[in-house]
Amino acid sequence: MGKFVDEHLIGLRVNGTKGEGKELRKKYEVRGFPTVLFLNGNGDEIDRIFGYSGNKEATFETIQDYAQGKNTLVSYQAKIAQDPDNIELNFKLAQKHSSRWEAEQAKLYFEKVLKLDPADSKGFKTESVFNLNVYKARYKQNVEPLQNFMDKNTDEKYFETGYSNLLRCYSKAKDQDKVVATYEAAVNKMASNHNIFNAYAWFIYEEKLAHKYDRGIELAKKAVKLKPDAAHIWDTLAWLQFEKGNKKAAIKAMKKAVEIAPEVKGYNKNLEKMEQSDS
Repeated sequence: MGKFVDEHLIGLRVNGTKGEGKELRKKYEVRGFPTVLFLNGNGDEIDRIFGYSGNKEATFETIQDYAQGKNTLVSYQAKIAQDPDNIELNFKLAQKHSSRWEAEQAKLYFEKVLKLDPADSKGFKTESVFNLNVYKARYKQNVEPLQNFMDKNTDEKYFETGYSNLLRCYSKAKDQDKVVATYEAAVNKMASNHNIFNAYAWFIYEEKLAHKYDRGIELAKKAVKLKPDAAHIWDTLAWLQFEKGNKKAAIKAMKKAVEIAPEVKGYNKNLEKMEQSDS
């Protein structure tokens, strides 16, 4: 990847939190980091990559495409100007804007996809409906359409985004019962996702839901089984055991967190606190 970038692009790393970087961040409306902007010789944006998916091959493929002007936001905009009712182009633009956190623009294209293709001949209906439901939940405080979608959905591609948005909305509304119900639905469907198990367990600890400490411990144990090298999950398990009164089990779990990440001072302090309380 590095060789291709050196040969085809001029790279410049900018700190978007200070100096000229703050001005560039404002100019190009950069919403978070890391963001890779692809600009032409005039400084106009061709497209961008926001975040990192963890898939090196896919990222490299995108960089190669953008370097050649393929599959970019600008190329799609040029094509749709010539063919505004092209269903596939509308869907691609919806996805582009959605990936760039440009919700209003994405919404317009997803709506147009549904209007142009009511029979779903292209197979874009489900994803369009899902994204419109996420939009309603996030920006219009209308959670019901997304909740109904997730209740019926069995396609794992929608699990993480769908449940994270429901949790965000219910947490913002301070609806603890709905948060718990959503976590329960999520862990039932996402049985191999250590992050959701740990998130639910930590929620139980943070909210001090004493009647659910056993459930939290069960979840944290499942999470560390899935990801045994994750110190933060052992930390979650330790605090739940501590709150439950299982001090020896808490100390054992916190020692594991320290063993995995000895450089994290917080884990060492936590262990010291737990050992003092057990003396």
